[in-house]
Amino acid sequence: MAELFKGLERIEEARERLTGSSFMAGVFVGRPDFALLLPPPEPPEEKAAGEAFCRKIEAFLKSHVDPEEIERSAKIPDSVLKGLFELGAFGMKIPKEYGGLGFSYTNYGRVLTLIASWSNILSLTVAVPQSIGIAMPILLFGNEAQKRTYLPRVAREAISAFALTESITGSDAANIQTEAVLDRAGSHFLANGEKLWCTNGPIARYVTLIARVPAKKVVRDGKPAWVPVREGESCDDKVHTAFILPMETPGVTVLQRCQFEGCRGIENAYMRLKDVRISAENVIGEIGKGLKYALTILNVGRAISIPAICLGMAKQAWQPTLDRANSRITFGKPLGERQTQMMRIGRMATDLFAMEALASLVWRMADQKHYDIRIEAAIAKIFCSEKAIRFLKDAQIIFGG
Repeated sequence: MAELFKGLERIEEARERLTGSSFMAGVFVGRPDFALLLPPPEPPEEKAAGEAFCRKIEAFLKSHVDPEEIERSAKIPDSVLKGLFELGAFGMKIPKEYGGLGFSYTNYGRVLTLIASWSNILSLTVAVPQSIGIAMPILLFGNEAQKRTYLPRVAREAISAFALTESITGSDAANIQTEAVLDRAGSHFLANGEKLWCTNGPIARYVTLIARVPAKKVVRDGKPAWVPVREGESCDDKVHTAFILPMETPGVTVLQRCQFEGCRGIENAYMRLKDVRISAENVIGEIGKGLKYALTILNVGRAISIPAICLGMAKQAWQPTLDRANSRITFGKPLGERQTQMMRIGRMATDLFAMEALASLVWRMADQKHYDIRIEAAIAKIFCSEKAIRFLKDAQIIFGG
């Protein structure tokens, strides 16, 4: 129990205090600012760029992606991933100067929704590298050399993943056990541990690794900072730190490709790190800031990726459900003419509208730099997730399941 509370304390220490405007924070303290629910409209040229790219993606999906085959084989063909790289789909949020498309969060969400309406597995595969793979932490916290080296690669050719969760630590991220110890030469960290639920791990070239580094606390420019200690030296604590980990590094082993009901085709790794040497140049940001970085980039998934994928899945089921309700005859009448099912379909339409309205609002908030959307992101994630599950259960009932 003591470790649990210590972990919670570390997570709270890692969180930044509110750094911008938040409607829900205002609601919590009893002073809601309703003007925050009306962010500036999307610029016309920005919207036009997103819609034009959606048309390209739609044409590619219809001509090159067989979602039923992905479900049957539990594998996304390499040709599909290559085609999406060529279109720039893996670099939507990477700035143009680093080889990406430089899209807004709104356009990114718009495209993910479209892909998810065709194949939720494919949308998840595209989303992970751009929300929690190496692109976002490097963009937010990396140095210029890292940006110049890695961002063009992940925009055009290399899939990336995120390694935080372990067998005994999920939401309790502060208590991860994987360690990365600075060697005696001070040039490399030696990483040991295991990571679980690494989406894209089996096919990734790079991984954002969160590990604990033995370090001493010092004062630098009047502020506390952490300095890694070398192998064999005493430390004040083992602090969370983010690394760029090439998956081809000796000692990295994918022990199992994890399987999930409803996500057949997703590549997800249970992996082991044994004496893995990571260059000190591959540290992202500062020693000891890894937990803060992880919590920050996870907000992108909560706010953009998960609502978009859930919305796309619901949209994929909507028209077939209406068609089935109108064509399925029970006791001489179409199912859709029966009052109970009319109510069900009406609720599905309401939920679909609400999901899209909430997701679009949070995406526009994310595009405004003066918003802090952490609370709104969590609400969008849970609302869209739960509504999508109920939506698909209702669809299953109408189909006779």
